[in-house]
Amino acid sequence: MKVYHRKNFIIGISFLMLATVLALLSIPDEFTAKRIVLIALGLIFGIALLARSLSSKLSRKDYITENDEREIQIRLRAGNRTYRILYWTCVIGTAVSALAAGIFGMVFAPVFITFGALFVFMVIVEIAATIYYDR
Repeated sequence: MKVYHRKNFIIGISFLMLATVLALLSIPDEFTAKRIVLIALGLIFGIALLARSLSSKLSRKDYITENDEREIQIRLRAGNRTYRILYWTCVIGTAVSALAAGIFGMVFAPVFITFGALFVFMVIVEIAATIYYDR
């Protein structure tokens, strides 16, 4: 068996390993619906990426898609827009955290909440910018 797309192969193995580790860690505890969904998604993505990396036809299609000039331009523009929006969000979030820490006296809670919210906001903005520039 030959690996035609090394990056997809490594990502597929990583998804399968994460799903396996989560399943093994869930045995002593309990399998909640959230864990079952995460394990299933990890297995599905892992198997799909492994299959694509081992198929010469699908790997060639992935390679062409990754190196397409339009796709590269979309990723660059989306990344640039994401960075600029997140920069100002970080500035405002830091100011709000400092203000809340000064008023309420809780030093760590606002900082962690801000960084957690910034991460979620980063993902949403990146998805929205990619959809916007993909038109």
